[in-house]
Amino acid sequence: MTTCFLGGFSESNVAIVQSAVADSTTRDARGRLFAYLFAARSFGYITGPLVGGQIALHYGYASPFWIVVGLVVISYIWIRTSFHDTFKPDADKPIDYFKTFTNLTTVFTDLPIRRVYLINFLLFLSTYGLWRVIQIYMVDKWNFNVGQVTFYYSYLAVMSTIANLFLFAPLSKKLGLKRLIICTAVVGGLFVLAIVVPSSELSFWFTAGPASLLLAMTLAGSGAYLSTLVSAGRQGRVLGNNIALQAGAESHSALMGGVLATILIPLPLITYGVIAIIGGLLLITYKKPEKID
Repeated sequence: MTTCFLGGFSESNVAIVQSAVADSTTRDARGRLFAYLFAARSFGYITGPLVGGQIALHYGYASPFWIVVGLVVISYIWIRTSFHDTFKPDADKPIDYFKTFTNLTTVFTDLPIRRVYLINFLLFLSTYGLWRVIQIYMVDKWNFNVGQVTFYYSYLAVMSTIANLFLFAPLSKKLGLKRLIICTAVVGGLFVLAIVVPSSELSFWFTAGPASLLLAMTLAGSGAYLSTLVSAGRQGRVLGNNIALQAGAESHSALMGGVLATILIPLPLITYGVIAIIGGLLLITYKKPEKID
């Protein structure tokens, strides 16, 4: 439990990295670099289960955990020696620790970007919902064994990596962040709905794969778009809120998906497909205010 707590606590580093990228790049490059961050995470989802599983099989179950400890130490040393803070805070200004815990309330009170927070939460819920419940569908609908589930889930991670590493940059340059999010969310949601239509497991390659590819770009774009709406001094707080919403969506998507699956196996995928479409359509109605701090 302690390890899970520390791992979840460390996930806030994603917001710090995103803030550093936002501080040190132009708005035009921000989407592409945010996509690279998500590509790195997707690559981790591929190599983690596959490599970790093989190491555990040949060298014992404790081996992957010791390797992770070593990687954490290397990362710590690398950050200490190479990373330079891109935002210089006022050292004389006292830290308001209470404000640290109440900052999340601005998700509801920050009127200029409140709707974007809501839209991002819906997009997070639908995307992570797909990645959580697709395994239920694999087992209960197609009777996949552990090896098949691991293989097909890695396929989704590969599609996500390809999307953010190679497709996001040219598409965002051509369409712009907002239009890219709308298109990938709506079309991705339609592909999620299509998963439950065919009865053959072969269809997985042509429904779940494209859905994962499109919604991976939705995820990267949502954070980048939110970042472009606020000033440099607010990047950390706003992106921190966004990561908190993402973590909440991850946990709620698993819980909600499990409950819906007890009613009807395809129901979670149908629900998350519809939510993705709604999130994309809601973004169409958002008009960026002329002045945002």
